[in-house]
Amino acid sequence: MSLEDQYDAWVRGLMGGGRYAATPKQAEDANDAVQQMQAQLDALTEAQKRQTAAGSALNAVQKAGAATAESVRRMSSELTKSLKQDGLLGGTVAAPSPAPAVPAKADFAGVTEKIKAQVLGQDAFVSALVKAFRRPFVLGTADDTAHARSVMLLCGPNGTGRHYALQCVVDELAARGVLHSAAVETLDLALYPGPAQEKLFLQDLYAALQSDAEVLTFEHYESCAANYLNMLATLAMDGTLALSSRYVLQRGILVDVGTALAPGAIGELQAGGKYFVFYSNKGETALADHFGAKFVDAVAGDICRTEAFTPEALAAVAARELNYLAQRTRRQCGLALTMGADVRDLLASQYGKTSGMQAMRDYCETVYRAIAEYVLDADETPTDGTPAALTAEDLEPLHRLLSDPAVMRYLEPPFTRAQTEAFLQKAGMGREPLIWAVEDGRGFAGYVIYHPYDETSMELGWVLASDRWGRGYALALTRQMICRARENGRDAVIECHPQQAATRHIAEKLGFRPCGMDGGCCVYRLAGKNE
Repeated sequence: MSLEDQYDAWVRGLMGGGRYAATPKQAEDANDAVQQMQAQLDALTEAQKRQTAAGSALNAVQKAGAATAESVRRMSSELTKSLKQDGLLGGTVAAPSPAPAVPAKADFAGVTEKIKAQVLGQDAFVSALVKAFRRPFVLGTADDTAHARSVMLLCGPNGTGRHYALQCVVDELAARGVLHSAAVETLDLALYPGPAQEKLFLQDLYAALQSDAEVLTFEHYESCAANYLNMLATLAMDGTLALSSRYVLQRGILVDVGTALAPGAIGELQAGGKYFVFYSNKGETALADHFGAKFVDAVAGDICRTEAFTPEALAAVAARELNYLAQRTRRQCGLALTMGADVRDLLASQYGKTSGMQAMRDYCETVYRAIAEYVLDADETPTDGTPAALTAEDLEPLHRLLSDPAVMRYLEPPFTRAQTEAFLQKAGMGREPLIWAVEDGRGFAGYVIYHPYDETSMELGWVLASDRWGRGYALALTRQMICRARENGRDAVIECHPQQAATRHIAEKLGFRPCGMDGGCCVYRLAGKNE
């Protein structure tokens, strides 16, 4: 019977008589329909009661979450103490290897300003971050290896430079000897979502604690199982974490043996004076929901926040990345890039809310690969776009060049150091230099000769390290110098020893004409473009 028929029978049953009176069959159907409806209504009412009860329970759990986390941490701490007192902890402590002594006076002078020059548009964040690293040294707790040296939270939008800033600070402090290592060890807590990952979590945590890195970072704590977060909170705040089982070290990996009687069994982990750094897109409220209020109190002084970039900050970041691109292109490909504000703005527009600065770097990488492909397809190896003036720092590589018998075969006897120094001062560092340095991706490659030959011509030449021969350097450099000479309305002249076949070959290939001898050297001349 359809719902419409059930309804009709039910109405007829209610009316009871006359033309609306129901037949016995209709009355029976109506009664069945009423009973079914009542049963459905009772089931719905019961479901609503259960839903209400579940909602109330969920609210209670959410409200008690922070208190529960703190209670678990406190119980873990008390258990550790009890086990120690009863002599049941068993085995050894997995403490990091002793680090070198902390410097008596850590040098933090100028660190903040130096990092601000590297991390653009996040001055407040950089100041807070350096302060967080400095805090244990000011408090006098930096040499306490029984606890974590410091616990901090780095929060803010994705792509705002949190990871880059941290690495810059660590690199700088390591260079100053404040830290003994520039390494940063990272645990992605999203890899441990449930109880099945406990052994993996403890193994990874143990490996991080045993590493040379003095800075441990933790990503995506929001996706980690609560019991592992409780372990981290206990370790960060108390300095030790009692293990529920016993482990032994086999080939650098913790293996569960389940008994304290095993030789060398490990019963607890120690923080060992490491910095504990947590990343998050959220602030301290979310941190309290997962770790408890007491943990947040311990971190409160070192919560460092980045802000979304302003257009001006993005432009500055884009300019910096383009500068890196230009340096890389010049060093590796020998090409000089010139870019204006329009290119800077185009790069700044690549910044994404999710990918952040990485999108800008990916764009630069795409550009660089296109340039590299152009270089690979070229017939000749390009050299540095503009020869640079020599400096006193070039003395050593210049002496290695001029003392090489193979290089000096057709020039002069190999130079002594004193002769090289005199030559550098006279030819390279005078008011009007006669020679200019050539550099490539490996450093000093030699020098070019470029100076007036007579009233109408410039003399061109090159002296290159023997390991650069046969790579197209001389040909490419000569073409650049020809272009420069013509821009200045000058002819070009090349002088070489009669037996310098390679030099004569390049001169002839580029259209130079032999025009006699001068002082035992062959003279080749290339007239101006208008001849």
